[in-house]
Amino acid sequence: MPNKTHIYEFLAGYKHNSGIYVNNFFRGRDYKTYCADKFHEFSFSFGCFPPNHFNDMMLSISMVEYLGKSEDHKVAYFPIDCAFLERLIAVSEAFDEYKLPRDTIVWRGCNTIERNGVTGVVSVTTDKKIAQQFSRGTLIKAHLPANIGNLDIGKLRRGLGVQKDTENEMLIPPCDYEIINSEMQKPGLEPNNKTGKTQFYEIRVKPKDMLAEFLHAMKNPPREYLPIRHAQGMEYAEALDMLCNYINGRAKGAVPAKSHTSINDDDIRRLANGNPGAIIALTELMGMLGGREAIAVLKQKGIKGPDIYVLWSDKCQRNAHKMKELLHNMR
Repeated sequence: MPNKTHIYEFLAGYKHNSGIYVNNFFRGRDYKTYCADKFHEFSFSFGCFPPNHFNDMMLSISMVEYLGKSEDHKVAYFPIDCAFLERLIAVSEAFDEYKLPRDTIVWRGCNTIERNGVTGVVSVTTDKKIAQQFSRGTLIKAHLPANIGNLDIGKLRRGLGVQKDTENEMLIPPCDYEIINSEMQKPGLEPNNKTGKTQFYEIRVKPKDMLAEFLHAMKNPPREYLPIRHAQGMEYAEALDMLCNYINGRAKGAVPAKSHTSINDDDIRRLANGNPGAIIALTELMGMLGGREAIAVLKQKGIKGPDIYVLWSDKCQRNAHKMKELLHNMR
């Protein structure tokens, strides 16, 4: 089963601040393009026209962060690290598990089909009027094939205690598409469309392998897209290695995330043996891909309490991902 906590974390970030960032990475755009796109979003959020030309201040991550915080967002973009990939993998596994039972027509409102169509992880709706409200010049009618992976945002929101879903929204994986009809239409119910007309497209889509697409993007990152500490640092390298291993394991039918290793709260308490550092290490392992298998190694070898803390703190520099890999190698 996909990790629902990771799915909720991904969707929370996607909904509020990271969707454009993630999809620009999928599409191979540099960070200035991301900033320009995000600045457009903030402009519409604040009810004002975006500028025709962007200066260096507007095309900076710091400016987008500032605007994001002013909208009570935690950050305006996510670093591509192991924690982020765990969320992305959980969403991919959900796409593998939750399939549309029949061919379905959905709608999407966006800027242009080339920049914001269906080539990333995008949200669509079964309600045309909702899509029109999100249109900034383009309205897309998409024919989804049966068995395409999808996440019902309404059901997930109800799982978080939100009683009413008003957007009939679902998330779909990156897709190739074929345009079967296009025309310029008169203005409709489109409060965000300042152009006066709407470009309409009717398309057929074919889903792509989301993780394979993201791996390709990680191997060929846009220059200066991420801050240096992420793009060329240890976190990014570890994340790239993690995704390669996951995809290779999936191809061999041996994906750690699908394992049913039995580790419960009582096991965690016994292994921690009251040591605060061990509790932190075990808690971090429990929340990550393949973490339960790593904890099972501790249990099998009788490593407890302060010994877990020393392993995590001294041997692995308090890096739970290093600790997980070390324990996997001890099996």
